[in-house]
Amino acid sequence: HSRRRRAANAAGLAASLREGALVSGGQIEVLIYTAYRITMAPDGPSSLDPHSVVEDFRVNVAGALAALQAVLPGMRQAGRGTILLTGGGLALNPTFWLAAASLAIGKAGLRSLAQTLHAELTPAGIHVGTVTITGQIQPGTPFDPDHIAEAFWSLHADQPGKSATKSSSTASRPTEPV
Repeated sequence: HSRRRRAANAAGLAASLREGALVSGGQIEVLIYTAYRITMAPDGPSSLDPHSVVEDFRVNVAGALAALQAVLPGMRQAGRGTILLTGGGLALNPTFWLAAASLAIGKAGLRSLAQTLHAELTPAGIHVGTVTITGQIQPGTPFDPDHIAEAFWSLHADQPGKSATKSSSTASRPTEPV
């Protein structure tokens, strides 16, 4: 079951996921978190409003944490599961697009969260990873949605412990083991 919720509302998001787990028989086996929020800063990161950065972080990182915390009990009980987070190239190169500094902060935080959770949860049979998209999503390009979907599938199909990230110009080949 796919559900759309405001990712900034951690409690509502978690409740929706728990409800979804009940509808699907008690366990969510795969969680894919793709939500993001961005506050543009045309004059550069020094012009960002701190409140907006916090709101962006709430969606980009805290929302992911709330979502995975809602599904972790079932995954731990089953001894398996997959949590995939959508990363961005700005986590790797935050100066590429200075106006998008708030997104770079969020994607860097999300990447760190994924890597630390990967280390924590791999022994429990739960695979955590990111698919890092390093360009604009457009059909017919290396960032075609079908290529990105294949990257998610490939990362899910990997056995826990191999790699927590997939990132490249096509977002479909692993280039960075954790």
